[in-house]
Amino acid sequence: MVKNTEKARAKAEEKWKKQEEERAIELYDYLEDKPNQTIYSLSKKFNYSLKSTENIINKLIEEGLIKIKQIMDNGRTKNIVNILEFEDYTFEDYNEENITDEFLEKLIERTKATGVSVY
Repeated sequence: MVKNTEKARAKAEEKWKKQEEERAIELYDYLEDKPNQTIYSLSKKFNYSLKSTENIINKLIEEGLIKIKQIMDNGRTKNIVNILEFEDYTFEDYNEENITDEFLEKLIERTKATGVSVY
């Protein structure tokens, strides 16, 4: 019985990871077209919970793909989410051999497929 539970848990975790990755790509693509979004507006747009959206945003920040800028709006702090622009990157240690992140690899492959050089 324990083995079945462990298998079910592993399968569910794999499914959740895949779903989170798909959502991250979806959010990233949306931010490319519509920058300057708040986490709340992204949560509403995609009908994700606020916590789920925050987790995805944090993952994308950790991977160095997006940034958050805080602004004051009517006395309230808002976190504005944007993808990193070309000038936000440093390229000293950036080459094909040292890219290990699966999500970043998928974005690079997708970009290469459009004919754009990424290196």
